[in-house]
Formats: sequence, structure tokens, C-alpha cells
Amino acid sequence: MDLRSELQTIYQQHERLTPELVVQVAAPPDHPLHERFEWDDSKAGAAYRESQAADLIRSVRVVYAHGSDGEAKSARAFVAPRAPGRPHEYVPTEEALTDEFTRAIVLREFQRAIAGLRRQYGHLQEYSALLDAEVQQQSA
Repeated sequence: MDLRSELQTIYQQHERLTPELVVQVAAPPDHPLHERFEWDDSKAGAAYRESQAADLIRSVRVVYAHGSDGEAKSARAFVAPRAPGRPHEYVPTEEALTDEFTRAIVLREFQRAIAGLRRQYGHLQEYSALLDAEVQQQSA
């Protein structure tokens, strides 16, 4: 089973997906995700394993289209919509985008990320032009 399938299984079985839950589920030595974590507490603790789990979740991508040049266009398989009063949990991107409220949260986070990049790198005219071109290409 591939990484996306394993994470999707965890999400379906527990109706949520968090780094803490992934670590908990992967703890048994015979679990397919077990080897992806550092279990030696002299090298890493629980917080590090949760960070590893979050990295795993964010690394999974799905191809949703191919450009005219044959290049695959992909997106994260899981997103973590953050809203006041909601726990930090990941959900499948397709599911997040079908719910109007969650979709609005994800798109608002995207807009904040773009604004943050503009603040951080806006002084670089060349970078700003690249960012504008990338945003226009993504929304096309």
C-alpha cells in the first residue's frame, strides 16, 4: 500500500487525520508506516515523531491534470484548514474543497500565504513578477 492509501485509511477509520494520530497508529512494529519514524527515544521524542508525521502528510501529492507540455500538475492530497475553535486536523483535499465553509478557509489561507510571500520577497522585483505569473497560471 502506498503512503497516500495508508493515510487515507487512517482518516477513514478515525474520521480525522492528525500527526499525533498517525504516530499512534504507526507505533506497532508491523505497521507499514512504522519504519518511516525514528523510534529511538535517545535520538527523538514524541514531538519529533509528530513533526515527521506532519511532514509525511504534507508530502503526499495527487496529480489532477497534465499540461499541454505533458507536465503533471499536482496538489497536496491532504490540507489542514485552520479556523478558530477547530483542531489542527488534515482532511483529503477533495473533501475540503467540496464543503463551502472548508473551501473558503483553504482559499483564505492560500491568499494569506501569497500575501506573506509578497511581504517577505516583494522587494525583489524579479521574484514579484515570477510570483504574479505563477498565480495567473495556477488560476487559469
